[in-house]
Amino acid sequence: MNLRFVDAVNNPGKRMGTGDDRYGFDESAGTAWVLDGATDVSRIRVFPRTESDAAWIADTWSMALTTPPAEGQTVTDYMLARQAEVLARAKKKARFDLADAPAMALPVAAGVWAHWSPGEGLLRLAGLGDCMALVKTGDEPVQVFGPDDKPEAEAAQARKLLAMDEEARLGWLQEVRALQNDPENAATFGLHPEAMSRLSLLEISLKGPAELLLVSDGFYRLVSPYGIYGAADLLAAAANTGLVPLIRQLRDLEKSSE
Repeated sequence: MNLRFVDAVNNPGKRMGTGDDRYGFDESAGTAWVLDGATDVSRIRVFPRTESDAAWIADTWSMALTTPPAEGQTVTDYMLARQAEVLARAKKKARFDLADAPAMALPVAAGVWAHWSPGEGLLRLAGLGDCMALVKTGDEPVQVFGPDDKPEAEAAQARKLLAMDEEARLGWLQEVRALQNDPENAATFGLHPEAMSRLSLLEISLKGPAELLLVSDGFYRLVSPYGIYGAADLLAAAANTGLVPLIRQLRDLEKSSE
């Protein structure tokens, strides 16, 4: 039983540009991942030759994750090695010394990563931030890996932000980003090795075929807060119709709620 890629979609919701999200997979290595770059909140550009700093961090982490885990390597050690690659590349590509960059200007991304090891019969999941994995094995209930209650909380926070004036909103977002880049609090796929100690980890023993869906919190809005699907229904719909109809449904819901 091997990992088999079925479908993927990345729709940034705008006409121009690739957006700040990335995904990748390697069937031979048994790995797949989704990365959701957090929108820039600073006018200071650290990596000016890219679409955005958020796109740069998601792109760079995605490239790093194309390296497969070594046999017997723990997930944390694997991620620390990838973190070192990302940081080394950042130091080369940044337009100034990273130590001089304000914390609120450094880019971060949420992400979820999966590794299937057929020899061990184990599916390993790792995540930072608000991306999620949905796993269905046989007749068992769908398991949701990640903060499935966070989209609802974020929707409530978004309503509060909309009530703020532009200056207050930007100030709040910059405070949050600075906190995300504080080594004592860092818990994202960014530039801080300390974040790897805060990885959410899960191992699932599989005795037969399974279905796996990796999603950003944006895609999961179809479950929360919109409530169009339950987690199991979303996974079933993805398998039955593919992801493109679902992303179109999501965009229509977003337009109707504006």
